[in-house]
Amino acid sequence: MITRILDQRLSEAQFTGEIEGLPASAVISAVMAVDLLSAAKSWRDLRFMFPDVARLDEVTWQVSILGAGNIAFNWIDSFGPVNLRLKE
Repeated sequence: MITRILDQRLSEAQFTGEIEGLPASAVISAVMAVDLLSAAKSWRDLRFMFPDVARLDEVTWQVSILGAGNIAFNWIDSFGPVNLRLKE
């Protein structure tokens, strides 16, 4: 199954503003990144919002989040990032 946000911690943080073990500033950065990633529909959008996007393997990419590690995701052309998950 393909979902926009795979990591339950990221999904809950959008509503609660909290991720256990992370400071509030890191949670804000992570939630903002999820919102931006969810809005990206083209690779050009993604590169504009996250110039540090890096490839992890053949199907997985990641962007760094200030104080929160990285958010990894898969990319589907004409849809955008899917299966977002936090990598601490």
